Amino acid sequence: DAEPDSSSMSLSEFADLLSDHLRNKYFPKDHVIYREGDKGDHMYFINSGTIEVTTRDGFKIKLGKGTAFGEGALLAKDKKRSASVKCVTPVHVIEVDRQYFNKYLTSPDSAELAQSLREKVNARALGRAGDKLIRHGTSEIEKYDEGDVLFHEGDRGIALYVLEEGKIELSTGGHTVLVLGPGEIFGMQALLMKRPRTFTATCVSKNCQVKSMGKQDFKNLLKSSHSIKDSLEDMCLRRVFQKAIVRKLNKSFPSSSDLKGAFDAIDTDKSGALDRDEVKEALKLLDTSLTTKQIDALIRSLDLDESGEIDFNEFKSVFGKR
Repeated sequence: DAEPDSSSMSLSEFADLLSDHLRNKYFPKDHVIYREGDKGDHMYFINSGTIEVTTRDGFKIKLGKGTAFGEGALLAKDKKRSASVKCVTPVHVIEVDRQYFNKYLTSPDSAELAQSLREKVNARALGRAGDKLIRHGTSEIEKYDEGDVLFHEGDRGIALYVLEEGKIELSTGGHTVLVLGPGEIFGMQALLMKRPRTFTATCVSKNCQVKSMGKQDFKNLLKSSHSIKDSLEDMCLRRVFQKAIVRKLNKSFPSSSDLKGAFDAIDTDKSGALDRDEVKEALKLLDTSLTTKQIDALIRSLDLDESGEIDFNEFKSVFGKR
């Protein structure tokens, strides 16, 4: 429910809109601000001091002055905290409650920020999934040289991987779908979706170092954490959609500056938003079709404002980070 990235929003932005509704709060050292699983009705900006964020599955990080935390529960449907927060030192925070947080996000100038924050929560969950996979993967590092192929599209999947060093290209039909960096996870589509390998994975840096996790260990991990399972399923579906776009364009997935052309190619009715039928039509280009349930889950993962359609800003928020 917190991460070391306050670039998506700032206290000054909140203060401009909600100056009468910000509260100063002071917590002593060792005070627990909230616990994982609690209902969350506030988010916070750290004005001074250090907090420690932990989860039951072993994730741990410290945050200090200038960072925000707690917004995840304000965006989550179940309104629950995804981590516990404890004060390492005495801490001074600025508190914003749910009512005024929502007011801020629904202001005319905050539409893109609202989408960015929702995507930030998704990215945080994936980061924790990667952290847990690294800690529970094989103890030995597997090393590859530039040009080495870890697996080919269509192979049977027996393991997933976490990249620790280097760059891995995921491709289909000779076209790049995305290039991964350290900490990112790959190879789980075959295990989660019970299908052959979706991509060819190639080391495209001087060398690559990865950790792997076998099928049974992966199943056990998923059983231990529904949030990790949900986050990885969203990632898989988004990557499958990227593959469908690459197939439709017959070229590598575009850079962030060229995303509009890819969006327009799927937006066949030129409405400026992708509806379910347009997403479903693009997915027909895949070798193995998705189920109705998977298509609905894909749309939910892309529809950041929960409007029922995916506009270009949402498309860009999800696919324009690279």
